[in-house]
Amino acid sequence: MNTIIERITEAIKDILIGLIKSCLDNMFTSVNEQVGTIAGQVGQTPQGWNAGILI
Repeated sequence: MNTIIERITEAIKDILIGLIKSCLDNMFTSVNEQVGTIAGQVGQTPQGWNAGILI
């Protein structure tokens, strides 16, 4: 009986670990994309960002 419970427990752990890894992977991918976007915006010159501001 313990063997069945241990196998079910291991299966549930494997599923949860897979879900957690997938969520973390998606989160890190999203953060990296956002950092790239922010880096592009920060690197702009004032004219490139808002040309009308220096008129």
